[in-house]
Amino acid sequence: IIMLLFLPLIFITQIMSDPGSAFVQFLTFFPLTSPMVVLIRSAFETLPVWLPLVGIAISAVSAALVLMLAARIFQYGNLAYSRRLSAKEIISGR
Repeated sequence: IIMLLFLPLIFITQIMSDPGSAFVQFLTFFPLTSPMVVLIRSAFETLPVWLPLVGIAISAVSAALVLMLAARIFQYGNLAYSRRLSAKEIISGR
């Protein structure tokens, strides 16, 4: 997962040379790489106003979802300490 955070640095030449490509667009809207790609793209081209706002929204929503999932796993993990939780149990909340 940490490696995904560094993808924009690995592909910085592609971001600079062809910011409109499908791969760069994917990195722009992927939650882990969105903030860095938007910053890099804004340094090399003029972005529409909505693009940084969408990047911020994607980051905020994904952070909230991950925190809620982590809290649920922690809560049910403490209750079921003696056994391993399944993904179905975590999602259903039982």
